[in-house]
Formats: sequence, structure tokens, C-alpha cells
Amino acid sequence: IHNDDRFFDFGAIGGWKELQDDMAILPAAATRLVLDLGDSDPDESYSRVPYEKGFNLLCDLERMIGSDNFLSFTRAYLKKFASITVTSEEFHHFFNSHFEGSTAVSQVALKHFHWEQWLYGEGMPLCCDSKFDRTLSRDAEALAKEWIAYDEKDESVKGKPPSVNISEWTSPQKVCFLDAMM
Repeated sequence: IHNDDRFFDFGAIGGWKELQDDMAILPAAATRLVLDLGDSDPDESYSRVPYEKGFNLLCDLERMIGSDNFLSFTRAYLKKFASITVTSEEFHHFFNSHFEGSTAVSQVALKHFHWEQWLYGEGMPLCCDSKFDRTLSRDAEALAKEWIAYDEKDESVKGKPPSVNISEWTSPQKVCFLDAMM
């Protein structure tokens, strides 16, 4: 599990599904990373959106600048902002200023990153779950599709139900199967 990106991506796929589920039931304004709460009770806006959309923002940033550069940024960020609260705008500014003039990171990519859409845009993030390695979810999702197709067949032509040995699957893979069935 440790040092295996497939497990990281497998967890991210589950988070992406949870984000999609929340996006489907929330009002559009509640799907932004930066919420305008006005006089509203902050507890009323609780959802997985800030966690999962924020996670995907960080993943997108890491993909854009590379893992080593992202690690360098993270260390500098934690050093500067340890034990204090940082706004989204402060994070955005610090990220850009950290790499300003850097030859290790594409200045064009930094300039054209969609910060406004990520922070204030409604709905699903610009990136998509296809960026994640589906190796560990593929079998579970395929079996779920087989069961759904079987269930939708007319009783007179159903035949034998799908049969796959899942005894070697991890618990999260079994949960992935059950989630895909829903």
C-alpha cells in the first residue's frame, strides 16, 4: 500500500464519486470552494465539496508543476503558515509568488491556471477522474456493470448470474463494487 500510487488513486476515485453525489443534490452556489455565506449558518453549508474539490485542486496543481516542486511548495507553505488560518486568496497568492520567476515551473502554465474557476466556479472541477489510475477499481466496476446488466434482463433470458471470486479483493474494492451497484 505504501509508495504505491494505485492506492492513492483508488482512494481519489472514491472521493470523486462522493463529490459527484454531493454536486447532484446541492444548490449550485454551495458547490464552490469559496462560499459566500452572508448571514447563513456555516453548519448549513457542510458537505464534502471543500474536501474533495480542494483535494482535486491540489492534485491538479501537483500535476501541473510536478511532485518535487509541489513538495518544495508544501514545505515552504507549512513553514510560513504553521498554526494560522489562511484564506483561499492567500493560498493562491503564496503559490504563485513561490514559483514566480522559477525556471523549474512553466510560467505559462502558472499564468493560465484556472484559479477563478477552481475557487469560485460552480459544479464539478475542470479536471476529471480519468486522471486517476483505475487499476484497483476496474474489476469491481466491471463486475457491477455485469450484475446491473443481468438484473435488467427479462426473466425469460437471464440465464446464469455473473460469477467472480472476490475473496482476494480488499475491503475498499468490495465497497467500490457495492457503490458502483447503486
